[in-house]
Amino acid sequence: MPTLYEIQLPAEVPNNVELPPVGNPTFASLALKYVNHWVNVWVPAFNTLNQTVCNNAQYAAQSAQFAGEAMSNAQAAFAGARQAQSAAEKISGAKAWVAGGTWAVDAVVWGTEASGSPLYRCLVAHSGSSTPPKDDPTRWRFISSVTSVDPLSGPSAETLVYDTRGRVVSGAFTQDGKSGGNTLVWGGDDNLYKVSTSWAGRQRNVTLRYDGNGGLAGYTASDANELINSLFRPGAFPAEWATVTGDPAVASIIAESSAATGFVLRVGKDIGGNDCVFMRHGTLIEINDTALYRLRCRYRIVSGDAGVIYAGVACRNAENTAYVNRSNAESSNLGLSHYAVNAAKPALGVWQTGEYYYKGRSSGASTGTGTLSNPITFASLAKYFTIMHVANHNNQSGKSEFDYIIVEEVPA
Repeated sequence: MPTLYEIQLPAEVPNNVELPPVGNPTFASLALKYVNHWVNVWVPAFNTLNQTVCNNAQYAAQSAQFAGEAMSNAQAAFAGARQAQSAAEKISGAKAWVAGGTWAVDAVVWGTEASGSPLYRCLVAHSGSSTPPKDDPTRWRFISSVTSVDPLSGPSAETLVYDTRGRVVSGAFTQDGKSGGNTLVWGGDDNLYKVSTSWAGRQRNVTLRYDGNGGLAGYTASDANELINSLFRPGAFPAEWATVTGDPAVASIIAESSAATGFVLRVGKDIGGNDCVFMRHGTLIEINDTALYRLRCRYRIVSGDAGVIYAGVACRNAENTAYVNRSNAESSNLGLSHYAVNAAKPALGVWQTGEYYYKGRSSGASTGTGTLSNPITFASLAKYFTIMHVANHNNQSGKSEFDYIIVEEVPA
């Protein structure tokens, strides 16, 4: 914003200047005094006044310009808000694109892509076309991608199908213009044992477990790419785990609000003695030499000053009669397993997360550091693998907790 200038008159107004009378013998000196006062006082004052008037004129012009720009910006903002409102209204009314449909100009539809939830606006009224919007730029213009609720992460309204006994056996739904469905598997005891959800090329399976009295003891959930998900919940331990070394009585499932799953496997009681336990999951996966496997885990040490944690995969030989360690030697225990977490000793009570990679088979001993660029290789004699962990090593008293250990096959 320009500066507004104030008009300043000379400090001394020459009211006392005497005009030279005709015939006055001192005319020359009085004339000189008058001229000097004019030149030195009034002329600079008039120059300043002139500059001030000029500056204020520029100020007025610039202020008018700024006011015009402000008005233009306000009008543009209002127009943008109206456009955004209009776009929001169109998005909220977006429909799923279908081949052969009839579409009016400015109709908004969800694209057919498997991910990203793209939106397209109709440019030319048409009907009967089987070309999806992403491949038809003459009729459709891409607007944006919208992130919306993923039915795999929560409940979704759907059409249910019942069997003759009144049990829900399947359901179909549409989310973001993409079809999905649920399939339910019932046992002969009328307990629901499995729910599979598919949507947008993805799938999630939930398997439920019951105790001897028919009560729900726990469940296991996994995405299609997950091969083993420990999900330490009531009923998962010790049913799904084998204790290879140590006393399984020092381990138990407890509720823990800070855990991603709501429960943890706590290993150790920290009351003296040996709380060191080597465990591995009961599910064995046959090694695919060309696959890339990712292991994710979350763990912490709650108490105990000396113990450390190991986590990774345990391998078995082709006959499934012995473990195969990283040195490519057969063994009856989990020592020197294909660890990803090695002797971790974090600050007490602080959760640690890790992501590690395995791929390929060595000609002898296992190699690699577990990074994506340098994945751990399986020892030559290994045929199968499963997840494993070691708590309170070596023969220490303490408490260690595991939130989850997951291994999945990463798509190419």
